[in-house]
Amino acid sequence: PVALAGRASDAPPPATSSPTARPVHVAMAIGRYSHKSMTALGFRPWRDALVAECRARAARDNSTCHDFYPLPNGANALHAVAWYARATFCLQPPGDTVARAAIADAVSVGCIPVLLHPAQLRLWPWHWDASSASVFENFTNVGARNA
Repeated sequence: PVALAGRASDAPPPATSSPTARPVHVAMAIGRYSHKSMTALGFRPWRDALVAECRARAARDNSTCHDFYPLPNGANALHAVAWYARATFCLQPPGDTVARAAIADAVSVGCIPVLLHPAQLRLWPWHWDASSASVFENFTNVGARNA
């Protein structure tokens, strides 16, 4: 396994010949793991399961899933957006809250957000209709969960 920070795969993706090419199926930005509220709210196991599955799929087929670690100071935020721009779907696991700036980042570059908590469907109703602009996979139903 590779450490979260400082991986070569955290670098910006290579350019494609077509601005509409989406060679990566799924991208996911997973930030700091030290947030106390993320653990208290029970979201850490979700994120751990998603990272493990993403990395397992990437080991089999590098174009299937790509996870990356955005730096807390935002220094590599453009890298995150570049990876989102190359992906079809962008996983949006809750962290400290169900709202994530990464949802807006994904939408802004044409990546379909995959929302995992019912409350995410109700975010920013004056600005977008999440039910028609995203995919919803209810991770609150532990029995049906399938990373």
